[in-house]
Amino acid sequence: MPLVCLLLLCTLASAGTFSDVPADHWAAASIEALCAGDVLQGNPDGLYRGQDAMVRNEYAVLACRLLAQAPNYTKPEGTAELPFSDVRDGHWATAAIAELYRANVVQGTPDGLFKGDQPLGRYDFAALTARLLEVVLGPEATQAERTDKPFADVPADHWAAPGLRLLLAHRILQGTPDEQFQGEKPLARYDFAVAGARLLKLIYATRPAE
Repeated sequence: MPLVCLLLLCTLASAGTFSDVPADHWAAASIEALCAGDVLQGNPDGLYRGQDAMVRNEYAVLACRLLAQAPNYTKPEGTAELPFSDVRDGHWATAAIAELYRANVVQGTPDGLFKGDQPLGRYDFAALTARLLEVVLGPEATQAERTDKPFADVPADHWAAPGLRLLLAHRILQGTPDEQFQGEKPLARYDFAVAGARLLKLIYATRPAE
């Protein structure tokens, strides 16, 4: 199944849209929330494929849909050239990658590649989502919120540790019984749904009261 198919809009705001997500699954409520918020994208065959790894192109598109829900976010303008030689004009994720780059969520890499078709690692997810959170809340608001409780398998000086502490402080991520983050592993789509729904809830909380 081409990856672009994973980005077709979920037509029903319900986890019941996906025949492979039982109603009592631990991620079902999160999937439902993201569908209702026009963030999560489904698959035309009715499957969510939650155990599959999320790829970097897909994350870029979904991250932009999360940002679009934030009341204080203004889509950055400009035509700055992307520093990624493997991101071509006309690709379904190019506009999202460019938006995240201009918003300083996505940054350049030493090899000049975005590697959008590759699975998104859990460490990379933490770093990108922490920057996303800073765009939503502002760096001043988030700097003081960092917690000193990292995962046992993440050294304090690891490059992803600051982002992890920030996400833990805002309950986008939560600790695990074995205190392991397993950052080298790919991010499963189920795990994205849970973290994404928590971020969406935080975004909704920043909206002015009606």
